[in-house]
Amino acid sequence: MKQLLACLEQAGVLVASGLPGDGGRRSLYEPVRWIYLDHWDVRDDLEAMLSHVLGAWRRTLDAEARLWLWRQIADREAAAYLTVLLRRHRIGVRHVDAILSQQDGDWASLSLGRKRYVLWSSVRGAASEFLSSDGNDQAAIHALCKEIRSRTRWLIARESAGQLRRNEFCFLPDVSWRRPLMVEVAMESILTIGANYWLAPPSLASV
Repeated sequence: MKQLLACLEQAGVLVASGLPGDGGRRSLYEPVRWIYLDHWDVRDDLEAMLSHVLGAWRRTLDAEARLWLWRQIADREAAAYLTVLLRRHRIGVRHVDAILSQQDGDWASLSLGRKRYVLWSSVRGAASEFLSSDGNDQAAIHALCKEIRSRTRWLIARESAGQLRRNEFCFLPDVSWRRPLMVEVAMESILTIGANYWLAPPSLASV
């Protein structure tokens, strides 16, 4: 994701790590932030510029690089979703990256849709621990990490046994949900993988 931002920053489209109060329109893919520069006043102009820059960038990427980008965007998607869930339960969102970095190879083998399911179901247990421990962040995070690992292994075992359909235990976004414009354009111009983005783990065969 940082490389994607750097490419667009170099092209004069945006500035990474924008904060409220900076000039221009602000966007975020929590916990990643950026602002579009002032001269992009019309969405259609901005979308056309994003398509041009990212389309040109795609021509420099081989399959391995596109796979890496898929993983980066999907990782940010999972982090953004976890950030929203933790904020909803008033558990410290500053732990998001640390929580996800603790997961093992089983976690990486899940599709993004299943990762969202695991996070949703695991945060409920963490929220219960948070309340029963009088708002102890560390106790809640410990419970959350343990639950993520447990549910991930359960899903992997069922999948290995052929007991899961592709879309089972997948949390897909609501129809009203929209990704940031930059991510939408990236999915159209670089990662033309369709439903695999949600329903399959990143793989070279799909890019």
